[in-house]
Amino acid sequence: MVTGTAGTSSLLVPTLLNAAAGTHLKLVRGYAGTSALMAAIERGEVEGMCGVVLAALQTEHPDWLEKGLIKPLLQIGLEPWPGFAGVPLVTDFVHRAEDIELLRLLIGWTIMGRPFLAPPRTPAARALALQKAFADMIVDPAFLADAVKMRVEIAPIGPADIAGFLQKAYAAPADVIQRAKAILGASQ
Repeated sequence: MVTGTAGTSSLLVPTLLNAAAGTHLKLVRGYAGTSALMAAIERGEVEGMCGVVLAALQTEHPDWLEKGLIKPLLQIGLEPWPGFAGVPLVTDFVHRAEDIELLRLLIGWTIMGRPFLAPPRTPAARALALQKAFADMIVDPAFLADAVKMRVEIAPIGPADIAGFLQKAYAAPADVIQRAKAILGASQ
């Protein structure tokens, strides 16, 4: 198994899978991020990677999926992506409640993708204006045309969904938080 640098999903995800799903993935460190890992795949140095963000793959190497040059084996997230019908979700292999909680805490953020945030104590009227501007942008034809050119999927979620995830994350049981800290420490 190939991994990237400390703090990346390509290192966190296999560490998490070993802890929560009982896998025995071998972690190979030293590649400086997703682009370096993808280059290593092209050179034949490695045969796979774990924890790659789909958007990175779609923008850097869209032909890999289109031509079947790579095969997704597992979806890392709490909900399946429709484009990967038939590819199992990580939760299909994790059955203990405490492991599910651990997954929710460490990979639940995937529902957010790349969130847009405002600072604490932002006035409510300003927050609503920012939310409206964002909602208007994601349906703007010029914006959507640019997204198609860049091969970027636009799949927004609302502020209530993000707030719900954050509330659950902050309410995680102490033992789950301790396991998450240990996994995060191991992935450094």
